[in-house]
Amino acid sequence: MFRCYEPGREDFTCFIMNAYPVQNPFGGPNYFTLSDDHFFEIYIDNNGDAREDITFQFFTGNRMAGPLVEVPFQSDEDDCAIYTRSAAPRPLTELKHGGLTIPVGGMDIPVPLKFIGPITTVDDPDLNWIEYYRMNVIRGDRTFGTRTSVTIDGDSENLDATNLEFRKPFDYAGTKTFGNAAAYNTYAEQFYYDITIPGCAAAETGRVFVGQRREGFAIDLGGIFDLINLNPLATVQEPERNDLEDINVTSFVLEVPTECILGDETELGVIGAWTAVRKLHHNGDGEHVPGKQVSRLGSPLVNEVVIGLRDKALFNAQEPPMDGATFLKYVTNPTLPAIISLLFGGGANIAPTNFPRNDLVAAFLTGLEGINQPVNVAAAEMLRLNTSIAVTPVASQNTFGVIAGDPAGFPNGRRPGDDVVDIALRVMMGRLCTLGLGLCEVTDVTEAIATADLTDGVPVTAADFLNAFPYLQVPQPGAGDPMAPEDTPVL
Repeated sequence: MFRCYEPGREDFTCFIMNAYPVQNPFGGPNYFTLSDDHFFEIYIDNNGDAREDITFQFFTGNRMAGPLVEVPFQSDEDDCAIYTRSAAPRPLTELKHGGLTIPVGGMDIPVPLKFIGPITTVDDPDLNWIEYYRMNVIRGDRTFGTRTSVTIDGDSENLDATNLEFRKPFDYAGTKTFGNAAAYNTYAEQFYYDITIPGCAAAETGRVFVGQRREGFAIDLGGIFDLINLNPLATVQEPERNDLEDINVTSFVLEVPTECILGDETELGVIGAWTAVRKLHHNGDGEHVPGKQVSRLGSPLVNEVVIGLRDKALFNAQEPPMDGATFLKYVTNPTLPAIISLLFGGGANIAPTNFPRNDLVAAFLTGLEGINQPVNVAAAEMLRLNTSIAVTPVASQNTFGVIAGDPAGFPNGRRPGDDVVDIALRVMMGRLCTLGLGLCEVTDVTEAIATADLTDGVPVTAADFLNAFPYLQVPQPGAGDPMAPEDTPVL
């Protein structure tokens, strides 16, 4: 979450929610279709009470191409629902798209693949698998608030006359299917949608894109979780240590006029945001209704290295207002610094001793006073962004954000090029105590580690990303350098 820094779009706030991680580019033949059994949601708290005031809700679907055919009816619900008594008999058949066919021995036979030729357009005739999504904005409670549809603004390639069905591009199967990265980018740009957001009176529309992108998170994943098997004081950054360099992820990228997400009670221009995934069910009227929350994310690395193992599932299921009562001990008395001390202290304690760790409470639960802390804030884990702090142009962004003097960076929101792994390591070991914020002080023993530039050795900067929507790079192709069509052998 960050103030958009694309030139000319500084009055917008950008959100990027990543799902379905660790996608190998060579993911055929099925590739990485999003679940149609879940809601993917972005929540915004604009008055500091840790409760959502605005929810952007996505639910995705898919279908085969081709003409409609009659097929046996199958329930979309869990198996147990099939056998419940119903006043109306269940249909025996239904009409669905049957997929592309090719003639074989005088018969039209359905093909087993999701595409059968090069793809260039939204509704390419060689594409056998259509992915789409719909989008709502909910004001008030995420379940019982007022829900209205977000629509596509103006003309588009979309085939839905109501402008409610957004389309998702097919994953970058390879350069023979889509061409080189520039060609895939041209294809993907057809899925950038201008949107009309109900209840938003801004003169300009927002934008949305859902599709595969190159993974932007940079981390020596193997080294970090092998008991920090790296040199945390390394002075040389090594891009090849990034274990996520060559994989993809599915991204929900949303750009919203900032004035549309600030409420009457928004103080200092500060908003908070987090994401969650909830199961999707159908009620008796054929409507989509939410069920259990199964995943949650605010600031990066919280559930991985802050929350105790036995409480990780609880964190995923819980809503922010209960965080102060449930998870406060993990922030005020964190275990990660103690583990780092055991691994690198040589028998001495090098972890901060300023208990309770009010510096971490500010970083994770309340925001930093004078930077991104709302008035009368309720302690809860989420990203917080002060939308009144000016955008730092891409060429001037400091990858270490607030602790390096760039107030527009993490933990004031989070930009793609912020090195959140290094920042988190430094803050965990007491860096905020050295900045004169009045949160805490370091001892003579711990000052050296609190001021050290701890790192996992993997660099990341704003230059690694696009300077425009959707910010994340074109995904890695599943295969490359095919023979030119005229060189294809005749068997």
